[in-house]
Amino acid sequence: SQREMAALRRGFRVARSVPEVDISALRCASAAVAERRQAALAIDAAFRDAGFLYVTGHGVDPGLTQVARDLSAAFFALGEADKLKLELRADTAYRGYQPLRMNVTKAVPDLHEGMDFYRDVEPGNLVDIDGIFVPETAAVAPELVGVNQWPEDVASLDEKLQRRTRELLRNAGIGGVQGYREFYNMYVDMMLALGSDIMRGVALGLDLPERYFEKYYDRSFWVLRALRYP
Repeated sequence: SQREMAALRRGFRVARSVPEVDISALRCASAAVAERRQAALAIDAAFRDAGFLYVTGHGVDPGLTQVARDLSAAFFALGEADKLKLELRADTAYRGYQPLRMNVTKAVPDLHEGMDFYRDVEPGNLVDIDGIFVPETAAVAPELVGVNQWPEDVASLDEKLQRRTRELLRNAGIGGVQGYREFYNMYVDMMLALGSDIMRGVALGLDLPERYFEKYYDRSFWVLRALRYP
């Protein structure tokens, strides 16, 4: 009800802007305890007051983020028939390409196309939950058990994207990475590490051991979605 919502709002301070928090101390093993504590308290205050924060000092090269955007643009620039070779379906564990208007929000088709990736989940993999090893497939919805689709999986797509991929990686000075799949897997690893840095700050801000939450997200079911709006 409106009365309940008004009461709920009174319990929170109103943030006038989204705070900016430097987390570099949380990434540096040699940082002083006071510096780590300061960053943690800033994270805590941001989430309590605004619910959001801008992160600086994260160590992610903006050039890498630009390559992630440019590689997505290169894929979306392909013809529709090519992109549909990686179409998202139930039998692909809902991973892959979403054509324009496939996704529906509140009964209205969305005016975007997308490419969806999740953490690969395969039968036979075991995960440690509080010291007990259980099948990884038990930790996710059955329809999401599967592996990602990549342009490299289809020879004709791989051939069309190879030149642009190599060009983008070379221009960004990224060595040792061979192709679309390898770049995005590397990028996801960096984002997971960044998330871990922030969660350590959350723990410290709550006066908990720094790695208190780690066991709850060490194999998180991440989602990477690239979107293009025409």
